[in-house]
Amino acid sequence: MTCTVFVEGVEVEAHVGVYAHETKGPQPLIFDVEARLTTARPQALAETLDYDRIVGTVLEVVSAGHILLIEQAASEVGSRVLDMQGVDFVRVRVRKPRALNPSLGGGAGTAGCEITLTR
Repeated sequence: MTCTVFVEGVEVEAHVGVYAHETKGPQPLIFDVEARLTTARPQALAETLDYDRIVGTVLEVVSAGHILLIEQAASEVGSRVLDMQGVDFVRVRVRKPRALNPSLGGGAGTAGCEITLTR
């Protein structure tokens, strides 16, 4: 048995991107973070991961300055969560809703990345 804690849909405004048009202002990023705990049956908050710590980690990473690639943000969030006590696996998914150029056709969807880290 395993216990996984997750936070989905953490939407933040971030200065992100490598293209000139992306550096004019913040863009939305949406984070989903999943962390597997080493304790299968937590009975107290000290044995699990507080959701607010995960959200706080996302906010710290995106507020640290301009992010060139969302892969960098995902990796940094993942590394910090993996360093938290009692975590042995992390999956971070970042979506960048404005990444796709609608003038290319095919509709404007969402692009993103997903990283996994294990101890």
